[in-house]
Amino acid sequence: MDQRRWQQGLQSQLTRRSTLRGAGAVGLAGVLAARGAGVLAAQEATPAGAAYPEVVITATDFEFDVPATIDGGWTLLTLENQGKMDHHAFLLQPTGEATIEEVQAALETPDLGAILAVATAIGGCPGVAPGERASVVMNLAPGEYILICAIPDDEGTPHYMLGMQSVIEVAARAGNALPAFAETKVTMVDFGFEGQPAETSAGSTLWEVFNDGDQVHELQVFRLAPGVTFDAIAAEFGVVPGASPSASPSPMDMEMASPAASPMASPEMAGPPFTGAGGAGPMSPGSTVWAVLDLEPGDYFSICFVPDAESGAPHFMLGMIAPFTVV
Repeated sequence: MDQRRWQQGLQSQLTRRSTLRGAGAVGLAGVLAARGAGVLAAQEATPAGAAYPEVVITATDFEFDVPATIDGGWTLLTLENQGKMDHHAFLLQPTGEATIEEVQAALETPDLGAILAVATAIGGCPGVAPGERASVVMNLAPGEYILICAIPDDEGTPHYMLGMQSVIEVAARAGNALPAFAETKVTMVDFGFEGQPAETSAGSTLWEVFNDGDQVHELQVFRLAPGVTFDAIAAEFGVVPGASPSASPSPMDMEMASPAASPMASPEMAGPPFTGAGGAGPMSPGSTVWAVLDLEPGDYFSICFVPDAESGAPHFMLGMIAPFTVV
């Protein structure tokens, strides 16, 4: 497919993601209040990535506040969204003989194909809604990187073109922390999440997320609101659970389910139908990121919003959406 259609597909799906995640946001305070002591208990737990040196990335509209130089090796990256829009933060590393200046030049356009021709996406923090935070553990090699947010604004302009890009120098570090260990290992393939458990235990944990596919993938984890089913959310995204994945649908042709069937249309819904629970940002084939998750009991799903390079269909339409339960 041509680059324009590919970019339109990306814009369409990220806009849909922002709309769905923000639905009923005014009722979010009520949802949190209803959870009360459960939220406090979760916050008191020791984060799974606490053993690693932490680098905090503060996102606003449209800027990153992040140190220009950080130590290399095993690092806990935390994205705090202080803006009014969704943001993510993932690292680009120049590929082969490419320079950081060539990557910066590619970032002057919305052409992600041109960017990935001179850079590798090694992952980072997943999409975070305003006022929220998410963390990942990464093993950073020395060198120069560019941190970006590629989510588009309402006009379709990627946030990195509005200022959300920062060059980071990663220095060597002696006496580094021990390698990250994760009992749960999820392998992203074209197109699915292999190894994701159907059921897992509550608490703070690390998921090792590896991209073994041929395309860029991400893993976003969302918790379903009480009373909302995975089938209802899948219908919102135009997915029929259990159906064979197909590369035929175009994101420009997909329509939302009718309002009558939408969980967001229910007058009993006190907040958004799902809320972010962490994950791993976009990464190129061969990359690994350890997602820091703090999971309370409930129903969840994982999803990849990246569009297919051939058809433009978002990867969740091709099979990269999967439910799981936390007990």
